[in-house]
Amino acid sequence: MGECLNAPAKVMSSHKHKSPHSVKSSWVERPEPVPAPGRGGWLRFYAPLIAITVLASILLLANLGNIYLWQDEAQTALVSRTILHQGIPHGYDGRNFFSQDAGREYGTNYIWKWHTWVMFYATAPFLALVEDPTLAARLPFAMFGLGTVVFTYLLALTLWRSHKAAVFAGLLLATSVPFLLLSRQCRYYAPAMFFTVLAFYAYARYLDRKRWSLVLYVISSLLLLHTHYGYAAALFATVFAHALVFHRARASKIIAASVAVTVANILPLRFFMSIDVGDAYGDYTSFKHFVESNLFYGNLLAKHVLNPVLLVIPFGVYVARLMKQKHWVRLDRRATSYTILLVVFSVITCLAFAMSTPVAYLRTLAPLIPLACVVIALILDRVHVVAASIIFAVMLLASPVARQVGAEEYTRKNDIGTYLYEITHDYNGPVEGVVRYLNAHANPKDVVLITYEDLTVKYYTNLRVLGGLTGEDLSDAKHAEWIIIRNRPVGPYEKPVFDFLATEINAKDYQPIKLDCTDTFFENREDPDDHMWKSPSGEPKVVIYKRIKATERNTK
Repeated sequence: MGECLNAPAKVMSSHKHKSPHSVKSSWVERPEPVPAPGRGGWLRFYAPLIAITVLASILLLANLGNIYLWQDEAQTALVSRTILHQGIPHGYDGRNFFSQDAGREYGTNYIWKWHTWVMFYATAPFLALVEDPTLAARLPFAMFGLGTVVFTYLLALTLWRSHKAAVFAGLLLATSVPFLLLSRQCRYYAPAMFFTVLAFYAYARYLDRKRWSLVLYVISSLLLLHTHYGYAAALFATVFAHALVFHRARASKIIAASVAVTVANILPLRFFMSIDVGDAYGDYTSFKHFVESNLFYGNLLAKHVLNPVLLVIPFGVYVARLMKQKHWVRLDRRATSYTILLVVFSVITCLAFAMSTPVAYLRTLAPLIPLACVVIALILDRVHVVAASIIFAVMLLASPVARQVGAEEYTRKNDIGTYLYEITHDYNGPVEGVVRYLNAHANPKDVVLITYEDLTVKYYTNLRVLGGLTGEDLSDAKHAEWIIIRNRPVGPYEKPVFDFLATEINAKDYQPIKLDCTDTFFENREDPDDHMWKSPSGEPKVVIYKRIKATERNTK
């Protein structure tokens, strides 16, 4: 796309008599500066960004309140709700516990420490102001997703100095199914993507000597740290290395700012990192786990984020240019250094989370999705617009087929067409059926015992719900009015509930009630390979067990 910033004069002089607009982008020519909007030209200048923002708004917000929150999302919403009454996030509201790891997520007085708190404070106001509980929980995260699209466009424009690249970056992200799914989750994924992109945008502007850029970097990196400190650590390490190698003259202030943010948050970091995960997930610090996780991350990135085939394009263009020039051609320093910046951050993120997380998920790599779109946009910017458009269309319409879950037939291709089906149709999951039945038939003082997705039931009802993965004392469930046994166990923390059912509950005291909803593994997951695009059907059905009153038992 452009010549290096300190290019030899003889290379630059070949264009000195040409209009700037007559110089075509290539891998080895000087990039044109982004033109400033002239008088009365602001609307035209930002028209592509406005159009992409409208498109992203439709895709992110449509039908947002339809699918019930699943277990992880409900945990975020429940913990956020405690802020409205107690001021800070708690894992217990005086009636129900919100743990998924046998109480390890909170410390003294149930103060939450498993996650940093940005997502909780972002959610709490919406829970107070928006009536629909599902929409209220997801709306702030969809808005973060929308902001990510905007700043991905601006980041590509700043890094590559090309409107064409910016448009492709924005379109790629706005139509990315994994990005859309993660941004519509009541979880930290969307804020992590937003503050990562914003921090890199601020960093690039700082290197371009823009006003207030260092302040923006401090704010965005601070909020990223309190969204997920793992991404903040990867950001600081990447910026340190990049500034020292490519911009040593500007490195001191940006490094000092990063250090200051870290030092100022040592005490909160110590609190959040003082977590004993336990041995439920096995030895996830082993070298074998590290290697397997990185291989899995690489597969996820290649499958859903950045197809390795795309990397053939810049190599092929460079080789063709090399053969035409008949001599070695220097690469564009700016494009090269910023590509390295984004790649290094991605590598550090994968390595760090492979060492520190028990299970590898695509959601862990969420901030890499918009950055990958920026890199792909650079590749598309260097080929003819027709070829770039064809490549974009193929990426938009062709996608991997999601794996089947058992014998169920609701899993389909996770392309944009399938996504459009979801946001234009109603979805009914197993826990939604449970919640609707309990809200219609249970008394406010009833006790519910459930094996999994207890948090979703707690969020949508006013009942006391025991069981799940909380690890709490189950003695009050001996005479539970309702028992819900999900079709499939999900982990070792459910074992105490099943043991309690086997030893403390008399099955003759309960009558089964079969609901007209299929009992799937989850209400709905965020992972594109596990996500259900339409309401599940078929067997097995959800079964609720209702306690039989003494008079009814004697009659029978």
